[in-house]
Amino acid sequence: MDIDAFVTAHRPVWDRLEHLVRRRSSLTGAEVDELVDLYQRVSTHLSIVRSASTDALLAGRLSALVARARSAVTGAHTPAWRELTRFFTVSFPVVAYRARWWWLSTAVAFFAVSWIAGAWVAGNPEVQRAIASPQEITQLVEHDFADYYSENPAASFAGHVWVNNAWVAALMIISAILVGLPIPYLILQNALNVAVSGGLMASRGKLDIFFGLITPHGLLELTAVFLAAAVGMRLGWTVIDPGPRRRVEALAEQGRAVMSVALGLVVVLFVSGLIEAFVTPSGLPTPVRIGIGVLAEVAFLGYIVVFGRRAVQQRETGDIEHAPDVAPSA
Repeated sequence: MDIDAFVTAHRPVWDRLEHLVRRRSSLTGAEVDELVDLYQRVSTHLSIVRSASTDALLAGRLSALVARARSAVTGAHTPAWRELTRFFTVSFPVVAYRARWWWLSTAVAFFAVSWIAGAWVAGNPEVQRAIASPQEITQLVEHDFADYYSENPAASFAGHVWVNNAWVAALMIISAILVGLPIPYLILQNALNVAVSGGLMASRGKLDIFFGLITPHGLLELTAVFLAAAVGMRLGWTVIDPGPRRRVEALAEQGRAVMSVALGLVVVLFVSGLIEAFVTPSGLPTPVRIGIGVLAEVAFLGYIVVFGRRAVQQRETGDIEHAPDVAPSA
């Protein structure tokens, strides 16, 4: 092979690839395509030089150029801030929005059970005695229920609440692995816990204190639990009815959606924990404390509706870009 003729013929290609590699952080779409094409061509040139020439300097230069081009091609990634923006404006809200009917059904079932069971506890002294002694109920109603929110420093309490609430939501997410079957039971247990507390408070005429303390943070907190339960049960239903796609593809997409919700709820529950630690036990008037909780709830629901609906209209699913057909197994 005439090495001088080879270099003369292909030097413009190598120089162009060198130029694109140097500017890799500011390339246009067309230039990225050109970079990939030139990388493949110069890789071929390197193979030819190695097999048909003894010019070590030329082989070394092309090897270094190909290595840098490979790094530019395979090492390119979306900036972290852009991925974070996409998560909070597309991935998380669209998954929550698409699960809205599961979410709403879970909330309706929860409040129906809580209301019925709470009324039963409040109106039946026998049931109250089965739960606790009159002295214990008095202690709960007069002291323990309210003291729970103020007995620890606010910052420490906020951390404790966040971990506890995250654990409840995590149980919902983990239950998705079991096709969502444990989720109704977990929802029932939480509904009965609320019903017992509310029923005992109502039996002593303290229902106003109950709602005054539980509403500021409870709206957002329960909404997070309902959302976690909804996506978990939706994953379970995908096993039964995957729709027009193959079952493994549908499960992979829904599984990734569950993880998106799990990450998003970390932030939601953090806000709920802050409200529970700093607003619920504060000396603010009850209407103001409840107003803060309602405002946080409306803001969250509005965020889901606005961003989620827009993402649906843009045919987004909340799945990762360039997602594989199945969930990775290793």
